[in-house]
Amino acid sequence: MSVKKYGVVQGRLLQQVGDHIQNFPIENWRDEFRIAYDVGATHIEWSDKRPALYDNPIRYISRDYVASLEVPISGICVDSIMELDAGVNGSARLKVLCDAASHALRVGVGRLIIPLLERASVRN
Repeated sequence: MSVKKYGVVQGRLLQQVGDHIQNFPIENWRDEFRIAYDVGATHIEWSDKRPALYDNPIRYISRDYVASLEVPISGICVDSIMELDAGVNGSARLKVLCDAASHALRVGVGRLIIPLLERASVRN
């Protein structure tokens, strides 16, 4: 019998922050890892969604800290790319992706999720 694995998108196990379902839970993000463990989740997909993008802990937590979490971070969803104005040029979008990749590598997360919708649609 195989063991089923499932993960959660960060912010979905906590009280909603603001008026968007997927805002980063800046005040209590650590609690979500314990809750995820308690409900049997096998990983969390980290979000860099604004308004907390520049305060997002992925910018300053250590690889050792990430390794000590109750469930691993399976990837970083670069939700912040959807927040850029449609008129923002490609180099600004590339900088957001490069920054996210740099933080992912630094903390040992090997996957970036790039949402290609809303303002980040391939049509924009």
